[in-house]
Order: sequence, then structure tokens, then C-alpha cells
Amino acid sequence: MRTSAAALGGAGAAESTGGASGAGVSTAKKRRRLPRKLKTTREGKALIGITLGIGAGAVNSGNNLLYLILGLLLSLIVVSGVLSEWTIRGVEVKRRYLGAFHAGREALLQLEVRNGKPKARSYSLEIEELLVGSAEIAAGAARAISQRSAYQLVLGPGETASVQLRLTARRRGRYVSEGLTIATEFPFGFFRKWRELDAPTELWVWPALRPTRLPVSLSVGMLGADPDPRRVGRGDEYHGLREHRYDDDPRDIHWKSAARLGRPMTREYEAPATRRIWLHLATTAPVAADDAFEDAVTEVASLAAQLLAGGYSVGLRTNDGTVMPGPGAGHLPELLDHLARLERREPERPGPALEPAGEAGDRLLVRYPGMSESAGGFEMVVDATAGTSPGAALAI
Repeated sequence: MRTSAAALGGAGAAESTGGASGAGVSTAKKRRRLPRKLKTTREGKALIGITLGIGAGAVNSGNNLLYLILGLLLSLIVVSGVLSEWTIRGVEVKRRYLGAFHAGREALLQLEVRNGKPKARSYSLEIEELLVGSAEIAAGAARAISQRSAYQLVLGPGETASVQLRLTARRRGRYVSEGLTIATEFPFGFFRKWRELDAPTELWVWPALRPTRLPVSLSVGMLGADPDPRRVGRGDEYHGLREHRYDDDPRDIHWKSAARLGRPMTREYEAPATRRIWLHLATTAPVAADDAFEDAVTEVASLAAQLLAGGYSVGLRTNDGTVMPGPGAGHLPELLDHLARLERREPERPGPALEPAGEAGDRLLVRYPGMSESAGGFEMVVDATAGTSPGAALAI
């Protein structure tokens, strides 16, 4: 998962509270936002019911004891409002995102909380992202992020604390946060009061990773090495000598051996041990294939992670663009960024055709039901939804 301002994997990416900059939140909407919001808890509803009942009894009977109790209950409500306001006032929050996260995995988002009040403490603070589509999230929509509030019990005057907000995205892609909310139920838990901070940002969630089955031809070579590690090719390592052929490069002739043997001899070199592989994914498919498309994206991400861990140099080609091959774990974020931004295209408005990569390397297509591309021209095809076994290899 990444933010629009800085990658989640980047150190020290921070956004201060109250900032008006950022995409995704209109100025008009900011003006309509209430300075404080209040929600009555179950205990608060019971308190209000009791207060109304005692108030009605006091008016009807004129009993001074009932009036005394009514005044006490009303005082509790007033004191609760004053103290909760005092608690959330002057509190500042900055985001400190540490690391990226994948769909289906819980992520820890670091927040820096500061109490700007010079003398008063703040109690029982809860901090959450103000995500767009909160109604859909509450209803359990497929494209939703569930979150567990960051909590700080006590924050002294001028004190700064580091807390963690836990997010879990059900699906990869782009999510928008309009800012942050600071809430409290202090002091009695009768009401939940919160204020909203303008700090809009975008959250990018990477595809989930899962165990996958590689095609046999890729599983043969350990650590991405060619099955024959001493295969002749245009590498840098010396392999041996042989007789010169007409199509050999004259610069490879070994003149000392040629003089000793009386015939031209040519140097041979070993091909590089690391193999290059291109992963291909078609993004053109009908609406009915949306779930299958998402499953295919997950399969591509899992294959890329597994191949890179095995020492392969992995590239990616989709209808939306190309990521050039690269080795090692450091290349994986670039591939995942591209996959996180993919959108399924309707057959009526397809993008550029998905052609097998012309560069050197093996070509693997991830196939799924409903995709509008042919599997021809690829050395390997993997079915992303082959029964209950993820990533079962298909022979073609």
C-alpha cells in the first residue's frame, strides 16, 4: 500500500493536521464539515432515558428530592460535554507510514500524536482514518478497508506519543482518506465526541500474495539458474575453445592456440545463469469476469514474488503498460505498484493489444475465464482459477 505523497515504504512520510492541501476533498465540502460531532453511546441513551423519566416525575409530583437528582444527572451531561471537548482540543496528529501492505493483510500505520495544550492533559484518545465511502465500509462492501483505532490512554501537556492504527484492505487498488478523526468517550462513556482533521491522502493497496505453483520448466532451475548452468552463450565467463566458424566474431579468435594448432580457434563463453521471464496479464474482460480478473492479478503478483525470490529477472506486460525485467526483491515494489493501479477494461473500449514481449526471455501468460486475449505465442500459460489448486500450470 502506498500514499500519493510518498510511498508507504519511504521513511518519514508525514502529513500534518489541518493542512488544506491534498487531492480528493473539495473546499466546499470542507466548509460544510461540522467542527465537532457527537454520538450517544448505549450507556448515554440509558442516562438520557433515566433523566427524562425523573424529570417527568419531578414535574408531576413536585418532589424536591427528584429535582435534586434531576439536577445531578443534567450536571453529569454538561460536565461530560465540557471535559470531552477539553480532551480533544489542541491535539495534533501526523502520519508516519512504515512499510507497505497487501490486500488481506493487517498493516500497522504509525501516527504521531501531540498534545498542544500547555497545562491540561488529554485522556482516552482514539484516532482513525476518515475514509471515503464509510457507509459502504459499515455495510461490508467488497472494496473496503476495516480499521482498528489507534488508542492513547493519557497524553500530558506538550507531550508527544507514537501510536499504531491497524488497517486491513479486502482488495487491492486506490482508497481515499479525507483526513483523520480524533475521538474520545472521556470522562463517563455516555457520549462519543470527535473532530475531523483535514489531511487528505490516497492509499494504494498492493495485491495479496499467496502460495502458487510454478510451471515445471521454471521449477527445474534452482534459484533461477538455467538447468544447464554451463550452457554456451554470450556471457562473461570463459567456457573453452573450439574451431572457428564462418559466422563467429573475429575478435573471439584465440591467436596463440591458432598458431600452435595451425588452424583458427575461437573462445566460447558461458551464458548468464540468471534467466529472464516476462509475465503477461490481459486487462480486457467483461463485468462478469471481475472476480476472475482480481484473482489473476493476485496470481501474477504471487508468481512475481516467487520468481524474484528464486533468482529470476522478472518483467511485466499488461494492456496498460510495461515494467522492464529486473532481479531481486528490490524490483518487486515496482511490479506491485503497476498491478495495484490496473483497471479492468470493458471489451467495448479495449486498450493496446497484449503482444508477447519481443525481448529475450521466457514468456508466461496468466489466463482467467472471460479474458479477451488469445493464449497463442506464449511459451507457458498459467490458469489463475484452476479448481482449488491456485496457479495450476497448464501444458500448451
